[in-house]
Parts: sequence; structure tokens; C-alpha cells
Amino acid sequence: MNIGFLSSSTGWGGLERNLLRYARWMSEEGHQSHCFIVPSTPIEKQARAEGQACHAIRRHPRYFPWRSAWLFSRRLKRLKIEVLWVRDPRDLAFAGLSAQWAGIPLIFQQGMQLAAPKRSVWHRMRFRRVTCWVSPTHGLAEQALDWTPLSAHQIHCIPLALEDEWFSATKRKLDPIDSLEPEKIVVGLFGRFAPLKGQADLLRALPLAPQVQVWFIGESTPNEAGDFLQELIQLSEELGVSERVRFEPPKEDLMPCYDALDAFAMCSASETFGMVTLEALSRGIYVIGTDAGGTSELLNGQPGTKLIPPGDHHALAKALNAVPSKSRWIRNLAVHTRRASVDQWSALLSKLCA
Repeated sequence: MNIGFLSSSTGWGGLERNLLRYARWMSEEGHQSHCFIVPSTPIEKQARAEGQACHAIRRHPRYFPWRSAWLFSRRLKRLKIEVLWVRDPRDLAFAGLSAQWAGIPLIFQQGMQLAAPKRSVWHRMRFRRVTCWVSPTHGLAEQALDWTPLSAHQIHCIPLALEDEWFSATKRKLDPIDSLEPEKIVVGLFGRFAPLKGQADLLRALPLAPQVQVWFIGESTPNEAGDFLQELIQLSEELGVSERVRFEPPKEDLMPCYDALDAFAMCSASETFGMVTLEALSRGIYVIGTDAGGTSELLNGQPGTKLIPPGDHHALAKALNAVPSKSRWIRNLAVHTRRASVDQWSALLSKLCA
């Protein structure tokens, strides 16, 4: 099957990484993946490095993209694309029109939860063009059914997955330059720095958890006013905990970093589906998460986890003080393996072909 993977994004976060991951997986399953992406972006550079078929697109308008969608639909026909796959809500109107005019199915793989109900006439037109709306959790699927004009037959639930190496029992050691203080409990929080991600809550909990040191890996959200990383650094100094906090830029290989932790803290006010949470679970470390969004569903029933109210740094401090040192848990994450995910996607694609 010729599958078109579309992203007009210029960033390099979970939406883009996962779209490219599934393009590669589908290629390795025998499909032909075509990546329609903006030139000179991080996703374009990575796609070319992986040997994916790349097609340059312009960054289309988010609303009323009729002309650009008409031209793109003709391009899809020339390339004999059989299904169009997108993840970014920004691409939904453009992709819907393009797929409709090309006469092919549209898959929307949900990456973010809905901020509000979407039931206007405009939304009914947009969601009607979606053939398959694929949510990563049952909670998000239920929200999509309640808050949008989507029908039950359009909505599917396929959990996000990781490469097989994440489930290996072999621990990866840090480079000597990354060594941490062994006498303290090491807690990590990886991902972009933003107020809703809860990094400030973790810093405010530190004065109440004197045996804990924190490792932040990430960067401020691109193209946003202000520099939240600098605000966090200043806050750590004001709280008198800067000597127990480490800030580092993003790393491509995070597995040794997880393996060096005693616990991972997902402190977001609400997280759709935290890939970093899934990565931490797969490495067997203790995981503290906020009881909001997809985190609750991810941690539900898993050993060595703790849910706390979002924004409550006192509850977070209590959880930090209870972290067991150097413990590891074996968890049931079979639905998040590559094989399980690819099998479900293959079944869905086969249904679309039929």
C-alpha cells in the first residue's frame, strides 16, 4: 500500500517523532511510505537520514486551505497514494479536503486531547472527512465521541508503542561526564519546558524532599515569548535548591538517562499521552504521575507507580520522600510493543483497502 504521511510542522516533538516512527515501521512491514514534509525542518532531515521517500510541501494555511488542498490532491493522485495519515490538528482541514478530492481514506492519529467541544457546522464538515480517528487511550476515544461529531465507527483505539530495545532488561550506563551523586535519590523529568508541564511544581517540592536531586532534560518551547528555562533556573535559586538540580539540553539517546534514575516524575497539569512516561515505565523505574489526562490510564494497575493531584507540590514532595532507592519493576506493557501496534495498524489498513 502507498501511504502518505503528512506533517506541515517545523518543530521536533512527540507528534513529529511518532509520525516518522510509524512511517518507518510501515515501510519495514512492506508498505511504501511517502513523507510529505516542509523542507529544512528537523523531521525532514531525520526522514532523509532514515532513507524515507520525502516530498517537499509548503506550509499551508490552517483554515480555508482550498486552493492548496486542491493542488495537493492532484499530487496524491499522481503518486497513487492510497491513504493519507496525519497527526497534527493543524493539518486536519487541509488533509481532509485533500483526501476527499483525491478519493482516498484519511487517518488522523490523535496526539493531543481536545481543549473544548467541537460541534459547530465547520467542525461537522471537517470531522466528516476523517475516515479513521485513532486515539492512543480509551479515555481520549470516549472524549472524541462525546465532544465531536465523529461517529463510533470512525473512532479506533490503538496505543502508542516503543521500539523493542526499550523493553530490554539490560541497563545502559551513562557516560562518565553524566555521572550523578549516588548518595541521593535521583528523579528525572524529561521533555520541553513549559508552565503546564509542571517543572516548577517539582522545584517547589524539593525543599520538602531534602534527599532528592532532580535531572531536567529538555528545552523551552520554540517560538514562544519568554524563556521558561531561565525562569526555572531562577526559581531553583530562589528556593535554595539549585545545587540539587541539573538542567541539560535534549538528548537523542535517553535510555541511559532513565536507567540512572530512581524515579521519573510526570508533573503535567494534563498530558494526552506522555511518551516519556511510557519510556520510564518500560525501563522499570518508579513513576510518579499526575492524576489527569492519559497519565492516569497509563499508570493504572502498573506496579511501582504513584498518582498525585496536578499542581500539588506538597503531595509531590510526599511521593518523592517515599521513592524506593534503586528498585525496578516488571510491568505488563505488551500493548505498547512495536509488534502489537503494527498488527493493529495492519488490520486497520487492510480494512480500509477492503
